[in-house]
Amino acid sequence: MQAQLLAEDLAGRMRANGEALAQGGYLYPARSVSRGCPSSSCQADRDLREWQRQVQEQLPGARFQVQSGDRPGSRIIGLNWHPEGNSGSCGTPGGRGLHCLEIRLDPDGG
Repeated sequence: MQAQLLAEDLAGRMRANGEALAQGGYLYPARSVSRGCPSSSCQADRDLREWQRQVQEQLPGARFQVQSGDRPGSRIIGLNWHPEGNSGSCGTPGGRGLHCLEIRLDPDGG
């Protein structure tokens, strides 16, 4: 449930900053941003850093990624975590007990 809320929070930030999304922003890892940068791409980087902090606070040890989707401006937000902090990969035998979540964002309404 917490992971779903976190992923939806980032998707909402992306929808609110469609300009940066269309220009290739919101891919993880985030770039370093200087203070006072007013552009939409700087806001995207700040959003990602803040989101990363929230994920680490609320799901310690979680791994995440934000990738380009198959359409321009689309993104795939992926989170995986294990309640006991164990590692593994989603879909592999070593990943038993691992929780995996993926949200796809389509700028045309998804």
